[in-house]
Amino acid sequence: MKLSIILPSYNRKHSLPRALSALTAGFCALFEAEVIVIDDASTDGTEAFLRESYPHVTYIKHEINKGAAAARNTGIRCAKGKYLAFLDSDDEWLPHKIAHQLTLFQAEQKRNRKIKASFTAYTLVYPNHREQVVVYQKPADWFAFFLKGCFISPGTTLMVDRSAYDEIGLYDETLKRLEDWDWLLRYSQLYEFVFTNESLARIYLRESHADPSVVQGALERLVQKWSHLSGVNQRRFLQTVRIETLASLKQSKSQFLKAIIQNIIKDPGLFVRLVKMVLNQKSERRVID
Repeated sequence: MKLSIILPSYNRKHSLPRALSALTAGFCALFEAEVIVIDDASTDGTEAFLRESYPHVTYIKHEINKGAAAARNTGIRCAKGKYLAFLDSDDEWLPHKIAHQLTLFQAEQKRNRKIKASFTAYTLVYPNHREQVVVYQKPADWFAFFLKGCFISPGTTLMVDRSAYDEIGLYDETLKRLEDWDWLLRYSQLYEFVFTNESLARIYLRESHADPSVVQGALERLVQKWSHLSGVNQRRFLQTVRIETLASLKQSKSQFLKAIIQNIIKDPGLFVRLVKMVLNQKSERRVID
C-alpha cells in the first residue's frame, strides 16, 4: 500500500460527499491508496450513510468522542500506507492534488533525506463566498517558521512519510486544540518540508463555536510543553500563544478588546503582527513568510 488518506469526522454527514468526491474506488486503485474515515462518535447517521454510499472506504468508529488528536492517531495506527495524507471532513482536494503532491514529495525525498513531510498552498473559502489563496515563501529555518503559527492547514494539506510518526510520535491527545501545531513544532526541530505554491485544496471557513476555556487549556498545556524555549524563539512562541488567545475570545467583544490591550502592553511587537494579519486577510493572495 503506497498511500493512506485519513479523514476524521464528527457529525459531518452533510459535508462528507464534498470531501470524498475525488476519492473514488478508481482513485484508490490508481494510487494504491486506502481511504480511512474515523468517525469520532457522530450522532447524525454518518455510519449508515458511508456504509451505503462509499463501500470502498474503511470506516472506523469511536464509541465516545475523543477529539481530533485521537481521531488522527487512530487513523495513523490503522493505516497501511508508506505515505499518510490528511483531509478534514468539511474541506476538499482538487482532483490532481495527490498526483502533484506525491510526485513532488518522492522526488525531493531522493535529494534530501531530511524531508519527511509535504504540504500545499490552498484556497480559503469564507462564509460570504470570498476566496483567498494562501501561498508561502520558503523559510531559512522551519522551526522558526512554525513558532509563528500553524498556517499550513495541516488537517487538509499535510502529507507525511509514516516513519516520521515512528520517530517523533503521534499527536498529543491531552491537547483538545492545536495538537497539529504542537506536532509540527516537534517535527520541524528535526526535519524539513517540501511544498508547492499551487493551490490544491479548498478550506471552507465557518463560524467557530469552540469553547474559549478549551482553547485556553490547550494553550496553557503548550506553554508548559515548550517552556524550555529561550530568547527569540520563546518570544515568537509566546506571541503566537497570545494571538491564539485573542482568536478564542472573538465571540465576546468586551473580552476581546480587553485582551488585546492587555497583551499589547505585555508585548508591543504583537501590534505589528496583528496589523499585518488584518491586512493579509483583505487581500486575494496571502503570502506566509
